[in-house]
Amino acid sequence: KTPDSADSVDTDIEQGVLDSSRKSEAPSNISSSSKGDGNDNDDDDKKSKKKDRKKSKASKSESFDKPESQRSQGSIEYRQRRAEELKRQEEARIQAEKEREMQEEARILAEKEQKLQEELRIQAEREKEQAEIIRQLAQEDKVRAERERKEAERVRAKLDREQERLENDKRKFERRERKKADEAKKIAVRRRQAAAAGKLYDPDAEDRRKRRRALCWLLACLILLIGVGGGVGIGVGLFGDDNDSSPRTNAVVTIPPTRAPSGTIDTPTQSPVQGTTAPAGDSPTLAPVPVTSAPFTGIPTRTPVAVVPTETPTEQTPLARVQSIVFPRTFEDPSVFDDVNSAPSKAVEWLASSAFVSSFDNNEILRRYALATFYYSTNGDNWTTRTGWLANQSECSWFIAVPPACNGNRVFANLFLGQNNLQGSLPKDLALLSNSLETINIRGSDSPFGLSNSEGSLTGTIPTEYGLLTRLRSFNLRGNDIEGGIPEEMRS
Repeated sequence: KTPDSADSVDTDIEQGVLDSSRKSEAPSNISSSSKGDGNDNDDDDKKSKKKDRKKSKASKSESFDKPESQRSQGSIEYRQRRAEELKRQEEARIQAEKEREMQEEARILAEKEQKLQEELRIQAEREKEQAEIIRQLAQEDKVRAERERKEAERVRAKLDREQERLENDKRKFERRERKKADEAKKIAVRRRQAAAAGKLYDPDAEDRRKRRRALCWLLACLILLIGVGGGVGIGVGLFGDDNDSSPRTNAVVTIPPTRAPSGTIDTPTQSPVQGTTAPAGDSPTLAPVPVTSAPFTGIPTRTPVAVVPTETPTEQTPLARVQSIVFPRTFEDPSVFDDVNSAPSKAVEWLASSAFVSSFDNNEILRRYALATFYYSTNGDNWTTRTGWLANQSECSWFIAVPPACNGNRVFANLFLGQNNLQGSLPKDLALLSNSLETINIRGSDSPFGLSNSEGSLTGTIPTEYGLLTRLRSFNLRGNDIEGGIPEEMRS
């Protein structure tokens, strides 16, 4: 080959090496441009191209000047140098790429550290908030404990006061009960004395006598004061002015009236002067006393005033009225009423304390007394159902297992209280309902074998006075511990 052809071959080889190096550098240039270094890489490419062109021209000129052997040797050396230079460039590029990767990793690591520091800061703030919340909760627990302690002390003090009050009430109740027991004993003694004398005992008579005695003393003192005042006034009128020669005229001295006590207390009152009868009214008054003045004779005179005590009729108390109706008709022994805890005594007390006892007639008082005696005799407070019993309403509204309780005339006729936990015995005074009672159904609690059960059942015998229940049509006491069977008086 000619030197020119050899030089062209070298040039082509160099050009191919340059192209390959450019192609290999192209990705790095593209990646570097994506990271913001595109302008610097373009400038480097342009400079490298200019240098390559200059070197190619210089090699061409030298190739024409040098002999063929030197030109071929120089091209080999050039290619070696060029290959080494390209290798160094490639290593530098790879090193730069590694440095960029390390910087990117360092940046990512820094971002991670920053995020971690932010998370640590947030965690610290959260822990601080939790510590503040725990402190507040501890403070609230402390305040709550203090409040509970104060509340416990207040409740303890209240309980102590309540306990003290209950003890005081208990002592007062015991004193009251002892006083009532003593009064009951006194009343029982007086009742027996009255019964022995054939008189009706009134427990309020003693109180009325005491009040009447006190009122009599009060009226006597008042009359004495009025008499003294009247005498002093008359004396002053007669001897007060000795030189007065004017004629004296008739004067009337009016004694102020006194109010009669309210209630049923018998009180003595003053009657009008000169034997006249006082007019009926709420309060007796004293008639004016005419005092006639006469010429002074040196001896004072006084007109006598006649005072006649009178007694007003007393109104019968509810207890006395109930006793006057029940005692003559009861079938019980009179000594039963001496016991204040007996069923007849409780029935009389309840009936006397009723709000409308004054409006009841004698028959209604007897009916309610008989039913109240039955209630107390069979332990009515422990009945399974006792709605309405011993209420102020009519006995027709009292509980009956199979209504109605009353007949068409609104009179109690049907006593249905079967399996209602009645305990005790049948009272004799239930026979007071002889004109109205038609049914008695008081079944007890039957056992599984048909035998009577002592728990929740009646005991004793059937009173013979039930033979007076002429209207009785049904009589059922099955399941009770009744002894003796049905009396002959009820069979006839």
